[in-house]
Order: sequence, then structure tokens, then C-alpha cells
Amino acid sequence: MTLDAKYGTDNIQEWITTLGSSPPDDRSTTTGTSVAPMVLIVEDDSSIACSLAIRLKVQGFRSCTATDANAALETAREHEPDCAILDVNVPGGDGFMVADRLRKEPKTRDLPVVFLTASMLPELRKKAEAFPDAAFMTKPYEAKELLATVRELIEGRCSGSADGPL
Repeated sequence: MTLDAKYGTDNIQEWITTLGSSPPDDRSTTTGTSVAPMVLIVEDDSSIACSLAIRLKVQGFRSCTATDANAALETAREHEPDCAILDVNVPGGDGFMVADRLRKEPKTRDLPVVFLTASMLPELRKKAEAFPDAAFMTKPYEAKELLATVRELIEGRCSGSADGPL
């Protein structure tokens, strides 16, 4: 699927309306001569997943999506992402369980993750802190901050700040 450039980067809602509720699953984007980084989006809310996929594409990333814990593991095996954005509450488990299982797979053992949640419970942040190369963000999130965090995690420059990478 291609995104028409006429909408611009500030018109995400118009893109979502035009595309429908299915996020773009663009596995062919390249930046220059190299393949763009792949981000796994695990989110059961299709409008959030679509918005994330579009924002990632605009910033030069590729993405693949899953709507539940089991699909997340299958999708990660198939596409070997460079980073994962995991909703903490997804059907079939939770983002922490998904991250734990991904860390047990040889190809995704070192996969950096961003945990997203609408909950403000401090124990969720503590659970996220147990994962190396991880960040924790609450919904609603700032898109620029999320994208910067994904980029930092992929580049391996985790700062350990409370507002992004842990």
C-alpha cells in the first residue's frame, strides 16, 4: 500500500479516514539504498495501530502489525523487526508477556521494545524496567516523543530517562 503525499505529515486523521481502519503493512520501504527499519506494532485498537503505522512510514520506518499476543509472536518471527511497540493490554496476554516471549526467541532476543498503556499504575513502569532496551509511555502519547524513542532504541542510544527509554 502506498500513501499519497498530498495529505502531508500533519493530516494523519485524513489519512486514517482515507485508508480505513486497516494499518498499512508496508514491508518494502527503503531509505536510500538500505532497507528501512521494521517496527512491530502490537495494538488491538485498529485506529491507534493505523495512526502509528502512518507516522512511522512518514518518518522512514516500515511496520507490521498484530492485534493480539499470539499474532505478535508469529509476526515477529516472520518479519524480524528492529523494534516493537507493545500495547500493555492486548487479547491473549499482555505486552510484558509478549516481550518476555520475544526475548526467549534467538532472532528477537535483543529486540528493543516500547510499552504503551493508558494506565498510570506505577507497578506497570516497574515491570517495564525489568526489560533491557525498553521504554515505557502512557497514552495519550506525544507522537514526536514516541518516534524519537523508537529511533533511539533502534540506534542503541538508550538514555535511561524517565520520559522515554528506561
